[in-house]
Amino acid sequence: IFSELEKDRFGDGDYGYFWIHDLNHIMLLHPNKELIGHNMKNFITHDNQYLFQNIEKLVKEKGHGYISYIWNRPEDINIDDEKTSYVHLIKDWNMIIGSGFYLTELREMLKDEKELIKSSLYENLKENLILIGILIILSILSALFVSKKISKIEASRKEQMNMLKQYKLILDKSAVVSKTDTDGFITYVNSSFSKISGYSKDEVIGKNHNIVRHPESPKSQFRSLWKRIKRGKVWKGLIKNKNKNGNSYFNNTTILPIKNADGDIIEYISAATDVSELIENRTKLKSVFSTDSLTGLGNRVSLIKLISKNKKGVLCLINIDRFKEINDTQGHDTGDNIIKELGDRIFNFLNDDVYTIFRVQADVFAVYTSKENEQEMLNDITDFINIVGIKPYHVNNINIILTYTCGIASGSENIFTYADIALSEAKQKKTRVKTYDASMNNIEKYKQN
Repeated sequence: IFSELEKDRFGDGDYGYFWIHDLNHIMLLHPNKELIGHNMKNFITHDNQYLFQNIEKLVKEKGHGYISYIWNRPEDINIDDEKTSYVHLIKDWNMIIGSGFYLTELREMLKDEKELIKSSLYENLKENLILIGILIILSILSALFVSKKISKIEASRKEQMNMLKQYKLILDKSAVVSKTDTDGFITYVNSSFSKISGYSKDEVIGKNHNIVRHPESPKSQFRSLWKRIKRGKVWKGLIKNKNKNGNSYFNNTTILPIKNADGDIIEYISAATDVSELIENRTKLKSVFSTDSLTGLGNRVSLIKLISKNKKGVLCLINIDRFKEINDTQGHDTGDNIIKELGDRIFNFLNDDVYTIFRVQADVFAVYTSKENEQEMLNDITDFINIVGIKPYHVNNINIILTYTCGIASGSENIFTYADIALSEAKQKKTRVKTYDASMNNIEKYKQN
């Protein structure tokens, strides 16, 4: 180990070295061979320190540490310099190893280092200034380019906004415009809407759009309308509405779903033109012949027309038992309310594209489907009677539970007649539901009766 330490040098110009002495102040290792073996206890530095005694005291207290003293420079013994040494006690060997440096050399090294750093800093600063200058120029050019682009976009946006304002102006002047959220609650109406409906903007904002729906408008129309626009499709059609005073008016309406950037529907916009004068008379005639005014359902005429279009189908006639007693005891207004509620119950329970609901006469309703599945119709009607049929009607502060008799027939020819025969058969045999079969009255006997 001593041999390796004798050869080891460090620092600027490899001037540094190690020395080792024991706790008895005997020098064991030093580049100056004359000192090896000498007792250094009374060695005095140029600032009158007993160096090795102070070293011994330091390492015994702390185990290691720094000590400063004045000593001559090795390259010039006539020059005194402040020297700082680090010493460390090797306990297992009872030896102290040390090494030191002169502050003047450190200052010179630091001075050279500062000069080098200063030179490097100026060089780097020069390069950075050039780079910053280039970046500033590029930034200015980029800013000018972006500014020009933004100006073009802004000009285009202003032009588009101007065009949109003109489109909106002509739309508001020529059409009845309204907007709703996805649940059908009104968020905007224009002045034409207020004029034709009789409602101010404040009266309708936040209200459901059915505030202007006419009770005679077919329920199936609005079911089809909502089903289409919820799929993101445009709906066009004629809608009969009712204004604030209860008068009807007709709008030729287009409803468009408005979507966000992700394709999700966020609102609906409706644009309509008032065509009341053109179609009022035609609509009245059509309503008389095709729609039941009390329930808003199709009537007997529209049912027969639908049956004649289809080659096959299933028809069910639903009759309220002893309905005449309701009219006689509770009054016709109460009877009408029951008829309307029953129509709603049938419509809501069988609210499916498969079925179409009609009121064919006073207390008889019809359910028709073009799909020839008699068993499915039988199951659905049975479920209706068992689930909805037991629900009472609240009339004049009393609850009335009505019963129903149903006749079902399928096929193409005489389906209405066969369903009527099945209904009569069910009444005679006091059965809730009866399907037509050949064992019942034949058609010729039925005609004769």
